[in-house]
Amino acid sequence: TIFEESPLGVALIDSLTGHIYEVNRKFADIAGRSLEEMATIDWMSITHPDDIQEDLDNMAALNSGKINGFNMEKRYIKPDGSHVWINMTISPLKVEDKNSPRHLCMIEDITEKKRIEKDLTRFGRLLNSSSNEIYMFDASTLKFTQVNSGACENLGYSIDELLQMTPLDIAHNYNLEAFQKLIEPLVEKKKIVVSVEGFNKRKDGTLYPVNVRMQLIHEESPPLFIAIVEDITDKKRSEKLFRTIFEESPLGVALIDSLTGHIYEVNRKFADIAGRSLEEMATIDWMSITHPDDIQEDLDNMAALNSGKINGFNMEKRYIKPDGSHVWINMTISPLKVEDKNSPRHLCMIEDITEKKRIEKDLTRFGRLLNSSSNEIYMFDASTLKFTQVNSGACENLGYSIDELLQKTPLDIAQNYNQETLNKLIEPLVEKKKTVVSVESVHKRKDGTLYPVNVRLQLIHEESPPLFIAIVEDITDRKKAENELKDYQNNLEDEINRRTTELKKTQDQLIHSEKLSSLGAFAGTVAHEFNNPLFGLINLVDQLGDELNEEDREKYSKIAQKECWRMADMVKNLQSFYKPSDETFSKTDMSLLLEELLLIIAKTCGNKGIKIIREYSDDKYLFDGIEDQIKQVLLNVLQNAIDSIPDEGEITLNLAKTSKEIIVEIADTGQGIDNESQKLIFDPFYTTKGKKGTGLGLSVSYGIVKSHGGGISVESDLNIGSTVTLVIPILRKNL
Repeated sequence: TIFEESPLGVALIDSLTGHIYEVNRKFADIAGRSLEEMATIDWMSITHPDDIQEDLDNMAALNSGKINGFNMEKRYIKPDGSHVWINMTISPLKVEDKNSPRHLCMIEDITEKKRIEKDLTRFGRLLNSSSNEIYMFDASTLKFTQVNSGACENLGYSIDELLQMTPLDIAHNYNLEAFQKLIEPLVEKKKIVVSVEGFNKRKDGTLYPVNVRMQLIHEESPPLFIAIVEDITDKKRSEKLFRTIFEESPLGVALIDSLTGHIYEVNRKFADIAGRSLEEMATIDWMSITHPDDIQEDLDNMAALNSGKINGFNMEKRYIKPDGSHVWINMTISPLKVEDKNSPRHLCMIEDITEKKRIEKDLTRFGRLLNSSSNEIYMFDASTLKFTQVNSGACENLGYSIDELLQKTPLDIAQNYNQETLNKLIEPLVEKKKTVVSVESVHKRKDGTLYPVNVRLQLIHEESPPLFIAIVEDITDRKKAENELKDYQNNLEDEINRRTTELKKTQDQLIHSEKLSSLGAFAGTVAHEFNNPLFGLINLVDQLGDELNEEDREKYSKIAQKECWRMADMVKNLQSFYKPSDETFSKTDMSLLLEELLLIIAKTCGNKGIKIIREYSDDKYLFDGIEDQIKQVLLNVLQNAIDSIPDEGEITLNLAKTSKEIIVEIADTGQGIDNESQKLIFDPFYTTKGKKGTGLGLSVSYGIVKSHGGGISVESDLNIGSTVTLVIPILRKNL
């Protein structure tokens, strides 16, 4: 599970030849190849030519013992000629043969991150779009000149505090000399990016592992550097857990192609049991080392596994060692989930049971041999099922005396078996279809407690009555470990779901808060709009006395109704707009949204002498959207246009549609925005309105438009005006 479902690409690679022994699905996906293709290539054949030499230098240092591992960024060439940027971590693996070193290669696709780094000249929005820490610092003083919110959150400092600090104040394991040596290849243009792992120190003194990527982004004096820092605490924990489980497992573990039998990867224990080195294991398949008498049963089981008839199997078989001797193994096969159904994989776990088999073979001499094992061992009669002999291990585990056990049968201690299921279990032994039957069960002690066991049954005496031997292993510790691993996985999934829910809730609150802020801005206008029809209604009601004739009474009544409906429509628009969003996408008419909003801002525009110009047809401009959120965006843009016009001017509205998009242009003849402010206009809390603005309007609008799969842009000239362009997809996109 850890290997296959890791968020990182994982591979085992020969440090000298570059041969790739095993990769998980994520590694193959990043490299743009299938698992079968990965087995036929080496790392140099897929590495970008410009990156090979640095990789070879690092490998030489690793193989010579100068370094214990390394991290670098490089490019893999895909079959179509494109390339993918990866962040690669290399760690050596312990092997007995020093002439054949192995290393663990873990990769992460950072193509998108590299693209972001390349575009970092547009710092404002990009800096705060990442949860990573991002810093810009001066090469001469090393002082930070700009930091993002991610840095503040991770380190616990405010922006003002960080702007008084240098990288040396937060990098735990660097002094001035070491840091200057680190950035020297960037200054001398020998490298475009320098990547290094280390530890950062938070304000509270705690340390956490990080991956730092630095780049020279301004060469003129003073040179400026950008540093993107990723918290790799979870990555380090995963690497350590994976290596511990794989390397220190008491069982032999291998990944094997279910069709070809090719062995993609084995741990040291597997190679030891098979009597071969790790290098030799990479050149053979399971059939070439399996005893000829055991191959057919194994093939039958594999055929049933590949056809979906069984979900896995367990069997005992023999491996042939290079010297001609054989080793008995207990083998458990479990299928692994793969996308390519034509290339199934399975996990093979083996245990050396040669000694156990020898004991079983010699069990005709029961006395001493029975009691030499800590496992429970029983002999029972096939006709009566009564135990005819038991060992001391059975007495100790079950809590019965020998005399008590000799009065019992397997059904008295096997919690989940009856006569029918037990007969079915031993049937293959009686009919000589199998020599050994292995099954997991639950046994019940004398005190009533239950414990999990693995039972291996064998027919040892065929004459009447047939006699069976059962060797029972207590697997409580193994089951406990399996349950702990499952609990760890479930807890991890729960934590991810909880954090996702919190993030969604925060985003919804931010959007609704901005709506309420806009509501406050329009409160005076709405009050004025209501006062006019209310005073008219009062005057009309005063005149509806008995002295009026029927014709005048009807005339005044219609006018009063019209004013009431006008106020009702205004209340309906405000209610639908300012209620919390239900996140429901529906068919929405952009022209209708504009008309509803123009009713709200009409009075304000009239008071300031602002003329509204509509330059679009009466067609419907339908699209899939969340109505109240798009209203929020349009109202934010219209209010900004009104605020930018000091006295008298024009706001021009234009709508257009293509086969895929609705395009909205809102142009004003206001004061305009300078070039520097345009770079920051979509940043949270940035405003040109002073205390009158929240700095959230365009930031929230940007997030809403992006969540709809669209785009928003601003073009502005000082003292001429601004144009805001919204592009919204007609059909909803799955983001």
